[in-house]
Amino acid sequence: MKETTQLTEAQQQQLNAFLKALREGENKQVMDLFGAKPSALVIASTHDAYVRDWEKTKKHMESNLAKGIFPPDTNKEFYAELLRQTDLIMKEKLVRVQQMFEMLYGESLFNYLGTDGKRKRFLGIF
Repeated sequence: MKETTQLTEAQQQQLNAFLKALREGENKQVMDLFGAKPSALVIASTHDAYVRDWEKTKKHMESNLAKGIFPPDTNKEFYAELLRQTDLIMKEKLVRVQQMFEMLYGESLFNYLGTDGKRKRFLGIF
């Protein structure tokens, strides 16, 4: 993880601990998804949910950053770095899902999704 000079040592440790736990949780979620041996459509639907949930959370975090609303004992620099690093972790998660899908099914997950990683409705059935 990148060390940021604007953070105190305590803040950097807090950030690193949070990001480590987040990365581990996101990795476990992906492994659990594929461990259940779901259908291609279930994985596509789950990927869609991951994308939509992160977009909603990111938008909320960006709004809080713009408004100066931060978690207790943090500051703008901490929250901005938290947002930046969390975005990277979420992008890594989506790439892992895409790669594992391709290894499992021999085709691109995007055959089931739009280029934005979200489901497209075909005749109202997906």
